Amino acid sequence: MTALSVEKEIVATAQSFLKSNLTVGTWGNISCRVGDTLAITPSGKSYENLKAKDIVIIGKKHALAPSSELFLHQAIYKSRKDIQAIIHTHSTYATALACQHTDLPILTEDIAQLANGKVIKCAKYALAGTEQLAKNAVQALGSGWAILLANHGAVVCGTTLNQALLFAQLLEKAAQTYYICQAAGGKVHPLTSANIEKLKKFYFQCYAKRQEGESK
Repeated sequence: MTALSVEKEIVATAQSFLKSNLTVGTWGNISCRVGDTLAITPSGKSYENLKAKDIVIIGKKHALAPSSELFLHQAIYKSRKDIQAIIHTHSTYATALACQHTDLPILTEDIAQLANGKVIKCAKYALAGTEQLAKNAVQALGSGWAILLANHGAVVCGTTLNQALLFAQLLEKAAQTYYICQAAGGKVHPLTSANIEKLKKFYFQCYAKRQEGESK
């Protein structure tokens, strides 16, 4: 994928990101690998008015500054070669759970592919934009595809930008579902570790390929 096509795809993802209520204003950020570097949304730029020329390619001169969470994106890409795209959200229910410093249990099959073990973990708190936040995020992510950031929001990864956006929407739905269960006062029954692993394997080996248009 060329830098220009990535820039256009990030803009399209950013506008879908905003319409999905996964953030407000200029908060949150989106990136994608481009060869040995990455393309990322600029700092403080409205998603509504974002253009392909606004996307920052790290290592190339640009009039706009990259997202203040650049350390976070770089650290995740460095730790996981299978991750090709990252979306950092400030969605309501995921953020509410992050403010409780609580891991999100895997209650439904659609969210199982994001799990790190039996849960989606909440990373320890660190100030936004710092290398410590990046380190905490990598540690919490492990082999999963999403994490909560304490008192901050969430980070969701994917093999494509479309997949990362889908995962961000699934994470917010899962956080809302868990909130409703807590509010109702009922006991939740998370999926077992064995079933979570089976669901993850099926998703990445079969279902994700169908979503991308492959027949098998």
